[in-house]
Amino acid sequence: MSPVLRGAGIFAVAALALAWLPDRPWPALGGLNLHTLAVLTTLILALQVAGGLVVRWLGPGHGLWAWGLVSGFVSSTATIAAMAVAHRRGTAPPAAALAAAAASSVATWVQTLIMSAAVDPSAARALLPMALCAALTAAVASARVQRRRQPGAPPTDTTAHAATPHAQTGGLRVVEALAVAGLIAGVTVVIGWARHWGGGGGVLAGSALAGLADAHAPVASLASLHRDGQLDVDTLRVGVWLAVAANTATRIGVAWQAGGADFARPLSAVLLLGLGAAAVAAAVVLLGPWA
Repeated sequence: MSPVLRGAGIFAVAALALAWLPDRPWPALGGLNLHTLAVLTTLILALQVAGGLVVRWLGPGHGLWAWGLVSGFVSSTATIAAMAVAHRRGTAPPAAALAAAAASSVATWVQTLIMSAAVDPSAARALLPMALCAALTAAVASARVQRRRQPGAPPTDTTAHAATPHAQTGGLRVVEALAVAGLIAGVTVVIGWARHWGGGGGVLAGSALAGLADAHAPVASLASLHRDGQLDVDTLRVGVWLAVAANTATRIGVAWQAGGADFARPLSAVLLLGLGAAAVAAAVVLLGPWA
């Protein structure tokens, strides 16, 4: 089956799910809303397709950097692991592999806004200063890494582009999208029950623990709680920051384990710069005279 027909069939099934699934929270499942889950799954698939088009448009000269950015919308951790291995084995130019890994952190913050907007636009507005500052900081740092050239390294990476999943599949990775959706469902249940039994402290602890595995799932869960009036805006901001901070720790650990010090040190700096920018922006919003 051609990629176009396959994609059309998948989105037709998604449209049916959106039409038939009830749009209400299930208290027994920690407030899980199946309609919202279907919306987020469809959104992830759409981002994959859009990312595949971006990679094709940019062409092989920017293949790895673009693949890193796009793959970050699915899993920045997996992207960093793949680029760390390429860096260590020499299958990609060191600067290109590092830039692709750094670009995935931009996607983490951008998707924070996209997913929260899909669930609750007011949550996205509350997160906008924090996520925008972090994404811009990470983008600038990633661009600087992209311009670095190792002695003897080729100016572009043409072979790695052909081997990336987006070049081979057109960008649509259904299994990965469903895996993220399943994780979102599980995290929503856990955080919902944590709020029920532990209040705001339980929500923050649950967000941090869930963030160790994935940064996007707690964001969707926290936005759902905010939309339903079960979470105040300050706890929303702190919870999202803790989730991304915990996931940043995971990504740094993966970078050290898979890529070694030469790869992990500069990448850690990029990740921590973005996290720091988010913390400063959140503090300004929380403590400023307009709070």
